[in-house]
Amino acid sequence: MTELPAAVLHGTAMWILLTAWSAAAAAVVAWTARRRRVRHDAGRRRARLGTPADDPAGWCVDEPLALAGRLELGGAACRDFEDGRPVAAATAGPARDRSAADRVHARGDELALAVAGRRVRLDGPLDVVVGSREGRPLVPPRWLGPAALDRLAAATPDDEALARIARRRLEFRSLAPGDAVRVRGVLRGGPEQGWRLVGEGGAPLRAACEDAPRSSRPARPLLAAALWGLLAGAAAWWALGVAGDVALAAWEPPVHLAAAPRVCATAPPSPLDSTALQLAALTPSRREETLDLLYEELVRGLADCPGDRRLMDQLEALGGWLGRCRRTTDVLARHGSPARTVELGAQCGDPESLWTAADAALRDGDPARASALFERLPAGQGRRQDRALLRPAQAHLAAGRPELAARALHALVETLRRRPPSRRPPKASLTRLRCLGWALEARRGVPGAQAELEAAARGPTAAFCGVLLADLLPGPERLEVLEDVWSASPEQPLLRLAELLELEVAHGQAGYGAREVDPFERRLDDVLSDAATAVGVASGAGALARHVADAWDTLDTAEVQRLVQPVTRAGLQLEAAGFAAAVGELDEARRRLVAALADLDAGPEPGPVPEGLPPGSRSPRRADAVRVRLAAVELQLGEDRRAGVELARAEGAWPTDRWLAPLRALLDARAAGRLVALEGIPVPDPTLAEAWRLAVRGDAAGLAELVDRPRSGVPPPLLAPAAAWMGDGRATLLELLRDAVPSPCAVQAGTWSVGRAAACHAACGRLARALGDAVTALRYEGVAERLRAPLLDRARIVPLVLLESW
Repeated sequence: MTELPAAVLHGTAMWILLTAWSAAAAAVVAWTARRRRVRHDAGRRRARLGTPADDPAGWCVDEPLALAGRLELGGAACRDFEDGRPVAAATAGPARDRSAADRVHARGDELALAVAGRRVRLDGPLDVVVGSREGRPLVPPRWLGPAALDRLAAATPDDEALARIARRRLEFRSLAPGDAVRVRGVLRGGPEQGWRLVGEGGAPLRAACEDAPRSSRPARPLLAAALWGLLAGAAAWWALGVAGDVALAAWEPPVHLAAAPRVCATAPPSPLDSTALQLAALTPSRREETLDLLYEELVRGLADCPGDRRLMDQLEALGGWLGRCRRTTDVLARHGSPARTVELGAQCGDPESLWTAADAALRDGDPARASALFERLPAGQGRRQDRALLRPAQAHLAAGRPELAARALHALVETLRRRPPSRRPPKASLTRLRCLGWALEARRGVPGAQAELEAAARGPTAAFCGVLLADLLPGPERLEVLEDVWSASPEQPLLRLAELLELEVAHGQAGYGAREVDPFERRLDDVLSDAATAVGVASGAGALARHVADAWDTLDTAEVQRLVQPVTRAGLQLEAAGFAAAVGELDEARRRLVAALADLDAGPEPGPVPEGLPPGSRSPRRADAVRVRLAAVELQLGEDRRAGVELARAEGAWPTDRWLAPLRALLDARAAGRLVALEGIPVPDPTLAEAWRLAVRGDAAGLAELVDRPRSGVPPPLLAPAAAWMGDGRATLLELLRDAVPSPCAVQAGTWSVGRAAACHAACGRLARALGDAVTALRYEGVAERLRAPLLDRARIVPLVLLESW
């Protein structure tokens, strides 16, 4: 699976991380800025006290100086004005007021400063300039409670000053015993009587803590930093949203094609490569919209370039990451590789995806995989469209699993019966489905299945169910059931199936006259049929005619010749040859045509020469018409010499055959290596005439469109021998066969014919081989081989044909 961009995969985590990083960075910056500000302000106030004189030798009595040492408390402590905590000294005054007015002080008993091994007593009031602990409440002291006011009142005898202090925000500073402090005052005394420090000019001593002050309310700086972080995070979130809006506005969506090409020459740019969309995927407000846009653009891009591997990889990866497995499976089924559709649908596992994957596997020529996927479907789940309801049974039957096909048919009947009357199929249609299920079960020996089928064969669906029952019975019993089928006046394909079932067992019955008196004329063009007729041959009764002809070959030749007219045997072989040629078994088609020639050569001599033929012409013989068809098969096999021999033998005897001139022109064109002679030749098949004309002109686009039109049809069989000598257009036609999505053999939704699909793949394989691409030819031929396998199994032919015609 392709790797999606990090902005798509981890966009949510990335924008959360960016927002959180912005918030954390802002909080850290706010915290450190406050700490720097506090340190700077404390240092500035401390510097006003002067440089401390740490050497006692330089002390001058009665001179102001600053001393730095450790604060000692020898007596009772005082109370901090803010919270009443015991401290060595405390000061309270209006915030940001640099003057000493309206400040109140408190100090403990017997304060001293330990300096350089000496003890200096601190006398008088002490003004704490920088405290080891400082606080600045957000409210005036009257809001702090009566205890704080009492402590302030005890230190402020002046009621007017107390009133002013009580109305203003105060700053509380305190020093604790053991703090490293700097004190400024006037030094008195001496070494004998002891040193002491007093205030200058009657003012209080001024003391500053040497360390950075700590907050008396530790939570407040944290809350302030957190607030700044939240503001920064909100700003980052808003900025990302704006960036997403700008990115989406700046992105220009590509122009998508009105109709997707069958073969993509140049893949469109992937929306995942767009920087603007990746940026938008990082934003909290536009991420979901952007991911939807990316997915839809990938869908449109794959529609513009079906089968592009990179777009399929990206769509599968993004769809899986977004949880859109079912939608992705549907898109791949329309515009992607069938193999990828099967793989993804099997991984998804939901009923809709399994149905899509199984249907893609069946269309890709893998009935076994399709059957396995349909088997995973819960009963009654999957698609609900009438045109696709029979697909599971068709896949099971094509895969050689009749028991599952019968189970699927019975489950389908129950599903249809539960529908509202307006949407329920007619009762006769449901009975036909039951008959198909009973026929499959009866062949496997399920008790009671054949009895149910016999009962249905006597009802309104006698023709349909009777043919299924006759397929199970031996000679006399089959003929008895077929009499009821004839009385029901069946239509195609029931009519032809009933005829062949009768021919399969009636050749040994005394006094039997074959219903198929002369099938020759209507089977004559099956070998050289156009697309529409080839579809009928491949998906209809041609497969059964093949088995009937093989059954006749096992009988005594004299008995067959006595009971069956040679023209009937030849017509049967001709029909079987048409089926074999349609589904890609050209060698078998040649063998059956040769057998038909032998039957016709053994028949009665031709009558008089019809009027209107040139002088010297012989009477037309059916055998000569078969030789013309045999020459066409030889041309498809590349045996030009044999084709020329057969045409030469038939040309004088059958000059009015419409295919003589086209086949002779094709043979001459192949011998000369030029197709010019094909353009003016009248061809009975209009599709082949157009194909030859386009091949002569080298109109690659037109020829590719013709091969692909309709996609449910079959390319003309005689296009491959002509395409081998094409000049221009070979590459385009090969590109269609190799890379077209869906392939030229894709069929429309609904119940489709396995034989039709086999015929199309066989014809495309011959065309690819004629153009020199053996790899593509082998791929088509492999699919044709897997799809024609059910029609080579005698037990599955009749149920499969009737299932596809329901």
